Formats: sequence, structure tokens, C-alpha cells
Amino acid sequence: MAQGVSVVAAVITPANKAAPSHQPLDAETCVLLSQRRPGKHLAGCWEFPGGRVEPDEDQETALKRELAEELGITVHAAERWCSLTHRYPEKTVSLSIYRVTDWSGVASGLEGQAIEWVPWSQVSERSMPPADQALLKLFGLAPFYLMDSLEANDQSQARILANWQERLASIEQTPLAGAPWLVQWSGCPGETSDEAAHLGRKAVEHAQQAGHICLVDGTPEWAKRLGADGVTVSRSQGMALTQRPKGLAWAAMVCDDSDSLKHATSLGLDFALLSPLRISQAQPTNRPLGGEAFGALLEQAGLPVIALGGLDFDDLAWVRSLGGFGVASRSCLISGMSA
Repeated sequence: MAQGVSVVAAVITPANKAAPSHQPLDAETCVLLSQRRPGKHLAGCWEFPGGRVEPDEDQETALKRELAEELGITVHAAERWCSLTHRYPEKTVSLSIYRVTDWSGVASGLEGQAIEWVPWSQVSERSMPPADQALLKLFGLAPFYLMDSLEANDQSQARILANWQERLASIEQTPLAGAPWLVQWSGCPGETSDEAAHLGRKAVEHAQQAGHICLVDGTPEWAKRLGADGVTVSRSQGMALTQRPKGLAWAAMVCDDSDSLKHATSLGLDFALLSPLRISQAQPTNRPLGGEAFGALLEQAGLPVIALGGLDFDDLAWVRSLGGFGVASRSCLISGMSA
């Protein structure tokens, strides 16, 4: 049986470039990478600095100790950014990534390891452990997943599109204006007519022109027909898949239990929407997971998780404390974010 190891790692930017933890990494921002030494597991790979959590430590204590020992820096403030569990043949690694928002000192490789400041746009070109690679696509995006309204079937197509444009425009009134977001187009669920496809293509085009990543709620074929960046499949659709959808840059799945999270991981999807964390207006009869069960499920997830169900921007810190990357919302997300 593979040994289980709890590991913490840090996304560190130059001390004079510190930013709030909800801010994504832009292309030119440098992050500190460390190269694993010969003779160690995954030797030669570049990684976010960090190390094991000892049995008597909490994660933040371990992070500060590891960065002091490895780099000679003092961490004054850090916030959990995301967690996942990766199963290597020889060990299972439960990884928690922290964003260091305040530190002092001069970083150097005190254990003989090479270190390097690398622009975020070039990090994906480095050979990195699979557990780190699973997170790279998301760290340059806002930690929010904006969904369109459920009222589309009761409106004209012109009104649906106008509402969508208003929702996209409202992003620019938030502290994350200018950052790329994950946005989801549902349109008229289940409708695949030429008229619905025309509307969907327009909606996707508006999102992409605004600089966002647009996923379509539906089948991979429907997402490709609309020219979307990716697809978000339902639990039932996802469980029927035997491989990751081809021809799409992004693929996600709605999950509600350990089986669906494990399947999403096996498909190599980019992230999962874990629902419902709280009672939501969209599904008021569904029993919410609550924080304890949500956190327990995340310990089994091998991919980043975005929380769904009755959430607002103000819940981001709570969701991240549980190990989630971000929050999803249909109606509360923008109004709950102060500029």
C-alpha cells in the first residue's frame, strides 16, 4: 500500500510584488521555483518550494519552517490557495498550496538545491511533478466561476444575450477587473436547435472577447459546436465518459461525492465543481454537504475543486480554508464583491 505524505508548498512572488491572495498570477509576475535534488523522489523536477508536514505540526507552521530551512526566508503571512491529493505508485501526496503574501529575507538554496525566479507565463514549460501540474492552469485565473441565469427559458433570445453581456460587464466593477475568469454558458438547457446554437455562439464570443474562459454546460459536442473553450458536464454525463473530451482546452465535471471526484480525476479533467456546499436557490431541496463533509471529500480529490451551492464572494476565504480553489455562483457572486 502506498505511503501517505502530507506536504505544503508555496507560491512566492518577489517581496515588492505582494498582492492579495485572491489576485491571480499575471503572465509577467515571477514566482520562485526550486529544483529537486538528485536522489530524491522526482529528482530534477522544478516545484513550488515546501516540504512535509510533521505529525506534531499544523500546515502553516510547517510551511514557515520549511521555507526558513530551504530558502532562509521568514514568512509573515500566507493563505491557503488550493489542495489536492495525488497518488504516485510509491506514495500518496496530500498537497496544500499556499500563497505567500508577506515575507522577508533573501531567498537562496540552503540545501544545495537550484532555485530560480520564473515568469508565470513560462512556469508551465518546466518539468514539474504531476501534483503541481494539475494546478497550473487555474492559478492565472480569478478564483471565481460565473454562471448564467436559470431564467433563460422565460426570456427572448435578445434579452438572454443582453443579460449575459451585463453579467460579463459587471466583472469589470470588481477588484478582479482585467483578470480572466471562468464563465459558464447554459442558455436554454437541453435545446440544440440552430437558433439556440446561434445564440450560444454569440454568448461564447462575447465572453472570449472580454478575455474570459467560456465553458458550456452540456455535452462536449455541443460545446465544440458553440466554439467554447471547454465543457462542464453533469455528474451523469461525466460518469458515462471513459476518457477526457477531445478537442477542448478545458473540461470540468459537477461532482457530489467521492465516486464522482475519483472519476473526474481519472479522466484528467481540469477541475471539479463540488456541490452543494450550502442550500442553493437553484436546488433548494438538495441536502447541503456542509464544511466538514466538503473538506473530507477534498482529501480524496486528485484535481482542483471549485465550490458550488449558495455561495458568494465573501465565502472565498472559507472555501480556501477547506482546500477549495474558488467559488461558483449564478446570481450572488458579483453583488457580493466590493470594489
